[in-house]
Amino acid sequence: MATDKKIFAIIAATTPAALSTKIETEFPDANLSVGTGQWLVIGPNTMTSQELSKRLGISTDESISNAIVLSVNSYFGRAPLSTWEWLTAKMGDTSAISG
Repeated sequence: MATDKKIFAIIAATTPAALSTKIETEFPDANLSVGTGQWLVIGPNTMTSQELSKRLGISTDESISNAIVLSVNSYFGRAPLSTWEWLTAKMGDTSAISG
């Protein structure tokens, strides 16, 4: 999965609506809601979890949800086909939809 992009998983702990608005604003074409208060975000490969947290206001704005930001190095699991198609489109990883 060598690419110039990185996948992040974001899990809201308090007010997901405020965080959702911020994610939509900052990453309008590079986010996928995978559940209530849970998103995948595609960012530049050089971005860190801390930088993304600051950009979204998680660590700097108390009106934004408390949340956990994880940098994803690999992924596997069961999800709707649309999730795997989204990952493939954003990351160019054709193995995401095999199986």
